[in-house]
Amino acid sequence: MITDNDRLRNIDGLSNLVFAGQRLSISNNQNLSDCCGIQDLLAVGLGPSFVRVNANRIGCNSNREIVETPWELDFVSVVVPPCVDVDNGEIQVFATVFDTGPLRYSWLRDEDGMTGSGSSQSDNFSISMLGVGTL
Repeated sequence: MITDNDRLRNIDGLSNLVFAGQRLSISNNQNLSDCCGIQDLLAVGLGPSFVRVNANRIGCNSNREIVETPWELDFVSVVVPPCVDVDNGEIQVFATVFDTGPLRYSWLRDEDGMTGSGSSQSDNFSISMLGVGTL
């Protein structure tokens, strides 16, 4: 239980937590606005019966608010077009401000609505085997 701590501003120290025992409660911390430290814990599907977050500052007021809070990430992507009649297109991603993972991504190809998603523990990765090239 993490409660009534007016000095607490973030819970980054919990970023490696994979299991919270019977229950983790984070509430009534009037200056706590950064709960990104438990985003991964919530993303694996531990709902309010295991992790309960409420009555903190905006950004850390509920499980949903934490999961939906974007975190800063700077990246460069390089698109490698596919060859004719071969599924070998690729998007190379190079993140420059990446210190915790996994990095989850999704993509949409405008031409035909094809989608995909995945995750990476690395700050440099490729999304491979994309689309057949045409003339």
